[in-house]
Amino acid sequence: MTVEQTDKLITFLGGLRLPSLSNRKKILIGVLFTTIYGLTVWMLISYMGKFVITLSVIPAVVFLFVFDFRGYLIANLSSLIILFLASYSYYEQLTGEVLGITEIFYILFLVLITAVISKQKEYIQELYKQLSKQKSERNKLLDSRDGYRNLIYRIPVGLYRTTPDGRILEASSALVDMLGFPDFTALTNVNIGNELFVDPQDRVNEHKALLQDGIVRDYELKLYKRNGEMIWVRDNVRAIMDENGEIICYEGSLEDITERKLMEEAEREQRLLAEALRDTAAALSGTLEFDEVLDRILTNMEHVVPHDAANIMLIEKGIARIERSKGYLYDWKEEVRQASRFLVEDIPTLNKMYESGKPLFIPDTHQSELWINLPHSEWMRSYAGAPIRLKGETIGFLNLNSAKPGFFTKKKAGWLQAFADQAGVAIENARMFGEIQQNAHHTKLLNEITQTTIIAPDLEGMIQVLAERLGQLISSDGAYITLWDGLANRVIPGAAYGPQRDAYQDINIEDYEKTITSKVLSAGKSMIFEDLDATGQQKENPSARCLAKSILGVPLSADGNKLGAVLIAFDGAHKFTESEISLSEQAARIVALAIYKAKLYESEKERTEELARANAIISSLGNIGTQVEAAKDLDTMVEILGDLLSHLGFHSLVFLKSQDEEYLVIHQNSECIRRLYSGEDFIKFSEMEYQLQPAGFSYYKELISHKQIVFLENVIEFLGTVFPDLTDLGEEKFDLEVDSPSDAKGFLLPLIPGTKVVGFLLIWGEEINYHDLPAYSLFASQIGVAFENARLIEKIQHLAITDDLTGLYNRRGLYEVGRLEIERTRRYNIPLAAIVMDIDHFKCVNDQHNHAIGDQVLRSFARCVREHTREVDVVGRIGGEEFVILLPGSNRNSAERTASRLQNLIANNITKTSVGEIKITVSQGVAILDDTMEDLNDLVQAADRALYRAKESGRNTFVSTT
Repeated sequence: MTVEQTDKLITFLGGLRLPSLSNRKKILIGVLFTTIYGLTVWMLISYMGKFVITLSVIPAVVFLFVFDFRGYLIANLSSLIILFLASYSYYEQLTGEVLGITEIFYILFLVLITAVISKQKEYIQELYKQLSKQKSERNKLLDSRDGYRNLIYRIPVGLYRTTPDGRILEASSALVDMLGFPDFTALTNVNIGNELFVDPQDRVNEHKALLQDGIVRDYELKLYKRNGEMIWVRDNVRAIMDENGEIICYEGSLEDITERKLMEEAEREQRLLAEALRDTAAALSGTLEFDEVLDRILTNMEHVVPHDAANIMLIEKGIARIERSKGYLYDWKEEVRQASRFLVEDIPTLNKMYESGKPLFIPDTHQSELWINLPHSEWMRSYAGAPIRLKGETIGFLNLNSAKPGFFTKKKAGWLQAFADQAGVAIENARMFGEIQQNAHHTKLLNEITQTTIIAPDLEGMIQVLAERLGQLISSDGAYITLWDGLANRVIPGAAYGPQRDAYQDINIEDYEKTITSKVLSAGKSMIFEDLDATGQQKENPSARCLAKSILGVPLSADGNKLGAVLIAFDGAHKFTESEISLSEQAARIVALAIYKAKLYESEKERTEELARANAIISSLGNIGTQVEAAKDLDTMVEILGDLLSHLGFHSLVFLKSQDEEYLVIHQNSECIRRLYSGEDFIKFSEMEYQLQPAGFSYYKELISHKQIVFLENVIEFLGTVFPDLTDLGEEKFDLEVDSPSDAKGFLLPLIPGTKVVGFLLIWGEEINYHDLPAYSLFASQIGVAFENARLIEKIQHLAITDDLTGLYNRRGLYEVGRLEIERTRRYNIPLAAIVMDIDHFKCVNDQHNHAIGDQVLRSFARCVREHTREVDVVGRIGGEEFVILLPGSNRNSAERTASRLQNLIANNITKTSVGEIKITVSQGVAILDDTMEDLNDLVQAADRALYRAKESGRNTFVSTT
């Protein structure tokens, strides 16, 4: 029997069951069936014989199969009994024998086993049916998988299945072809998440969406093909998750939409181009203001061709000047634009566009010979430019820059050229309108020059404004006003307009030096220098050091006095017109009268101010001297002197002779010098002990011999001899960091308390001038007497803090000086180290010889230490054979090197005594001052603890605290 036939039979028989009946109803049905069936069978047996007996058995067997054994127990047992009785009757009729009780029960047992087996047959059939069904489902599943896989490989859509980390599990052949791989195996070696996504953020965004929603539809992104080509795709993907909600894999499809994207981009670009060109046309008719036209061109250019930075250049006499810019790392202010001029023939990109009249693009500037890197242009990797042409002549350029290589193409350069053609018309119309307004502008500028001469508060401020107005008057590249010093026959740079505006006044011109100003004043009339390079006049023109090639010089004179000159300069060759000369001379006459009036006013003002100034200085310096004299010690005097002078706006330095007069010691350094020498790149020092050799001190002999004050025209230059590192900074750096002008003047004052020079006081600042000399001379005498008195008092006090035997500081002196060192250390944020030294087994020296020999050893030891430590180091004796060294400015490494060096020196030092030569060793402890230490006692105790560790480790060594 086949599986299908068995299923049909089971279904049929199962349909006969009545499982929904209650047990009570099932019992009644069984009893009723037994009664009726039993009576019917016995009646038939009596009349029909063996055939009827055989037929009567069949319903009983069928009943066993039809009804559930558990549900119809009585009916089934009745059927078994009837079956047994029928079998017995049949046997009796065949054999004529009657069975015994044993045979009956045996037969009954066999019947029961048969019934049970027949019942198990039902379960066996059910099990067979389930196994057959599972096998069928498995075959269907295998067929479905093979079909799905064949579908994946053959379907023309780019289907795929990947792991969450990007490893490809399945992919259709269409996807393999789409990504440019030779076969599926090659594609599986690629991690799609790390290697194919153009923008990694797309991968991140898609993953977040899948975690949140489980599906992503119509997500557009860019992918790399195997050959590096980029394509646009549309991704539809869903996340397959397990029973715990964890993502097992991603299934999705990719559709190549590159062609559609390119068509959309082309359509968008055409639309933007049309809109931008329309806006440019509107700009032509909407305004005639030149600056506004340039602004509109710069704004609309971004809509035509996207870029990172752009500028507009206009050409004048072969020189291209940047008029407008946007997006650069620096700001094109007016003075920067003035300096941003380029000879067209010197810039390959500009020259090529100028000669061809066609646009130019450079995909990668780092690979092009046409590109020249200018300051701040290293980031530019792609370039596009177009000439602005009008009536067949190039009048300027539009320049675009991008930080991305390959950004600009030939098509984009063509769009830029279309835009440049309309921009040329707009610029020309604005220029024509500007020429109409130029005459009115000249009149306005002349009026402004006149007004400036009337209302300007001082000469310096006035001539700067006048220089700017002169440059604007005829649109020159530069304009300079020079002043004339008739006594020294020297040109004084006054004010400048153009690239030399800020640096012009710093130019130093020697007396009797030949300049254009001196020539113009000698001639007494205007002079034109059309080509300075050709005539060599540029070398003789320090009054206008610039790229000027053509200059118009107009003399400034009033009431027979030569005041200076006006110099109008052009960077390129320029032929001055009669109109330009006339305007310049007219303006120069106004400027000359203004300068003459200002000089008269300033001369009178200076005389009045000098008197008031002298009285104020004497009063201020007298008060300072009184407060300095009231101080108790030299250090306090120096500090008070520096602070009080600083409040008046002055910097100061105090140089005092050492006791042996072999060198000078700087006892006060100005805040500006302190800041210079506290940086990481410069030495750090204690200002109380900075030594200076007289050989390196300018004016030393002059001050000692003549005892006269020296007026310093350039203090910075003098300070360069005192502090060598200062000259390495340069004046610009010094200005920036020190707040002291590089041309500050000052006095070098000898301090003479009696007949002998004991030191010098340097004072400098912006307000000091030579006429203040008498007041400062009186002040120097007062300060010199105060300092000398303080030194005498300090000498007496020094005896009280000095150890008689060794000449070193005693405990009191060490702690007093140490307190000052700690204050200074924390004030100026410099390190401080301490070394505690103990002579090893010194008691043996005294015991073996005597205390006199021990004293000789102590003196020799102290001399060795003092000779091999710095002048700024503080050495003291705090016990019989225990000494302390304070090392200002020394960090841990420096202190350990000092300890190691002294260790070797002392071990090799031989003390010659009356009992022979004696050598000693020392144990040392090193400590560094930190924030946990309140005073010198804490520092010494830390070093002392390290000393004990050195002794415990065998002596003749040093230990540093951690």
